[in-house]
Amino acid sequence: MLNYKEIGAKIKQKRKSLSLTQLELADKVGLTESSISRYESGKISTMPTSTVNKICKVLNIEPAELLGITPENSFEYDLKDILTLVDDLPLEIKKDILEQFKAQINLYWRVYKCQRE
Repeated sequence: MLNYKEIGAKIKQKRKSLSLTQLELADKVGLTESSISRYESGKISTMPTSTVNKICKVLNIEPAELLGITPENSFEYDLKDILTLVDDLPLEIKKDILEQFKAQINLYWRVYKCQRE
């Protein structure tokens, strides 16, 4: 699961390394200063994809790095986290992702069944 306290700490650390105040970051991403404060403290337990992308662009950091997603731990993220990450995508893209997901599951299931026979 995503750890919003760690994400908030990364936002704060990166913001400070760029000598930005919470207000300056908020202005650049179109949020309030109090929202930035709540993100940094981990008090907000969801973060829309659009917000992640805006913050990452200003802080010059990749979303996967901010969210703590690495190839080694990416399998640990459950469906809720995946849905949070795609929350702000247009409906057509969500449908496409779902179709690709179904196709992958069907492929793996066929391979798994063949290996067991």
